[in-house]
Amino acid sequence: MREVCTAALCFPAFFFSVALVVVAAFWLLVLCGAADVHGFDGDLPLGAVGLGGLPVSVAVSAMAVAGWCAALAGTVALGRLTGPGVVRSGLSLVVLVAALVVAHGAARLLAGRWWPPRARFPSAGAGAEAARPGTARPGAGPG
Repeated sequence: MREVCTAALCFPAFFFSVALVVVAAFWLLVLCGAADVHGFDGDLPLGAVGLGGLPVSVAVSAMAVAGWCAALAGTVALGRLTGPGVVRSGLSLVVLVAALVVAHGAARLLAGRWWPPRARFPSAGAGAEAARPGTARPGAGPG
C-alpha cells in the first residue's frame, strides 16, 4: 500500500492524482446541487479531438480516471524495474505520454461506444416525430 501511495504522489502520476481530486470534488459539488453537470459544455469544442457528443465533465472525468490508472501502473512498474537516475527520468516521460494516450483513448471509447450520439437520438424539437417510423404529426391526415 505504501508503494502505491508513494507512486501516486510521484512524477508522472502526480498530475493525474491532482486531476482526480479535482474531478472528485466537482462530482461531490454536483451531488450536493452546487454545480451543474452541463456547466462547461459550451466552453470546449470536444468534437475537434474526437470526443463530440460527450459532456465536458464526463470527458474530463473519464480522462482523469483512465490516465491516473495508467500513470499509477507505469510508475509502480518503473519503481520495481529501475533505480533512480537518468534512465528512470526518461522512462517517466514515456509513462506520462502513454498515460495521456490511454486517457484520450478511454474517453474516445466512451464517446463512441457507450455514450448515445445525438444523431441517433434526435431532440424533441421539430422533426423528432418524423425521425421515428410509424408516428405521424398531429393534424396531419392522409393526403
